[in-house]
Amino acid sequence: MSSEGSTPSEFVDGLPGIAHLRVTLGDDEVLVDLNRQVKSLGLDFLLLFSARGYRAQFQDCASRGVWCFYHTDPQRFQSDVPTFWELYYDHDVGGAALVQLRKGDDAGVFLKSGYFAINRTSFVENVEAKLSAMSNWPAQVCRELQVNPESYVQQPETGLAFNHYGYPSRFQLLRFRWLLAKNSLLKFLRRQLYRIRWNIGVLKTRPATLLSQERTVWPTPLISPRQDEYFADPCAITEDNATFIFLEQYSYRSNRGSIAMIERREGGVSAPITVIAEPFHLSYPQVFKYGDGIYCIPESTSERSVLLYKAVRFPDRWERVHTILQDFAAVDSTLVWWSGNWWLFCTNSDEGYNSHLHIWYSPELFGPWKPHVKNPVKIDARSSGPAGPLILHDDILYRPAQDCSRSYGRRIVMNKVEILTPNDFKESAVGTISPSRASAYHDGLHTISAAGANVIVDMMRYEFQPQGLIGLFTGTAGYFARRLGASEDTIAKLKGKPSRR
Repeated sequence: MSSEGSTPSEFVDGLPGIAHLRVTLGDDEVLVDLNRQVKSLGLDFLLLFSARGYRAQFQDCASRGVWCFYHTDPQRFQSDVPTFWELYYDHDVGGAALVQLRKGDDAGVFLKSGYFAINRTSFVENVEAKLSAMSNWPAQVCRELQVNPESYVQQPETGLAFNHYGYPSRFQLLRFRWLLAKNSLLKFLRRQLYRIRWNIGVLKTRPATLLSQERTVWPTPLISPRQDEYFADPCAITEDNATFIFLEQYSYRSNRGSIAMIERREGGVSAPITVIAEPFHLSYPQVFKYGDGIYCIPESTSERSVLLYKAVRFPDRWERVHTILQDFAAVDSTLVWWSGNWWLFCTNSDEGYNSHLHIWYSPELFGPWKPHVKNPVKIDARSSGPAGPLILHDDILYRPAQDCSRSYGRRIVMNKVEILTPNDFKESAVGTISPSRASAYHDGLHTISAAGANVIVDMMRYEFQPQGLIGLFTGTAGYFARRLGASEDTIAKLKGKPSRR
């Protein structure tokens, strides 16, 4: 139902089985008459695009009540200006929700919700990301209700915030533009002057101590990357009294990753050797035992496939044996065997910045694999992207996830899996693991893997690149030279590059 239109009784033809009603609200007698008309339609739900269009008279007009879009996190504040205030007040994420109103517009049941990473340099991209996800929610809820008609019936009501932020003033718009410009400059300077450096480290603690609390850790580096590479995404497996750590070995020269391996024994750590390389980028290896074999699923998002490799000679010779998923841009695929099925967790790079969690399942490793009914089962940049193998402790599954709200892989969030079935999924964040500010790698931590009595993690820092100053100077000089009408040949000479002619 929309609050825009001309006459109270104007019905507009739409999709089959869907009635669109345009009304002008305000007159109580009109509302009473509309209430009768709407009830006669036998609708499943009424959909509001703003809570300001809600009228209590329509609460019982449809069998599943009134559904309302909120363009912010309605538990925090309400606004009809999507993403503006979250960026203006420097929130970690931008929220949105589809709520079934239960007690007027004061409380309701969250049918769908999302928490999106904020692009701090572009208002338009934030709006597009949020609205693109929200547009699918009503249809997705309907599909879930077809599979399980009792979905959402028993969910508790949630109170909604009373504070409402309206449209910004002229001064706030000016400050907003200044924030965008400042953030763009800082982003440019970081890219120009700093290089991301990931490395692998060890924590001398058992995984169980990291599950349900906020921890700050100081990993001990295991290896020393060369200047033109970094190591990330460790996955440890024990075989023949040794721990083998598989990882991404990224080359800045080729801008491509491959899968490497190091062996850790009492005497120390071996040098990394490449074990799986392809013409395309590989990262995030998931290594596991199945039957009499050892298998690996590396991330291959650029191929839009989830590929399965088997060890021909463990640990250094592998061959591709199967494609688990095709035409799906899976990121950081993570497998676990649980309750009679293999479960594959991943995010989808087509949908956003490590925010949309998808689940696939199959009773057999080689399929057929089916998508979860609720895909994406979760939209939350703070705790969706997988961060290593799931951990089983006291018959409870814990799923490590990346917090990418402020920056990529800044810390790990531990999620307790409460429900995992083909038709339902629920988890809750119960702990965090953050890098110590005193550590040599203090800017990020985004993968964790158990290794016997220890834990292997990756860790990140931004390294200052003095040569970036040269590029910054020549780029700035080139910009002003163009503004003054200099030719491209002159600009190329200024930058010390050969002419294109």
